[in-house]
Amino acid sequence: MKSLLIGKNILSITRSTIELAFINAMKEQEIAGCVKGPKKLGCFGASYLYGMFLKWEIFINY
Repeated sequence: MKSLLIGKNILSITRSTIELAFINAMKEQEIAGCVKGPKKLGCFGASYLYGMFLKWEIFINY
């Protein structure tokens, strides 16, 4: 599967977007020690991905 379908309106987030969000999250985690909000992911669908990353404990949020 190359995309993630989310919500009632079927929001499609591609694999490359998820990878970009993950890379940005890891950079932010390394620089600031935590990821303070979805805007730090810097991609389309960040608000959905931020919640998933928190649930999966990919990064720390203080």
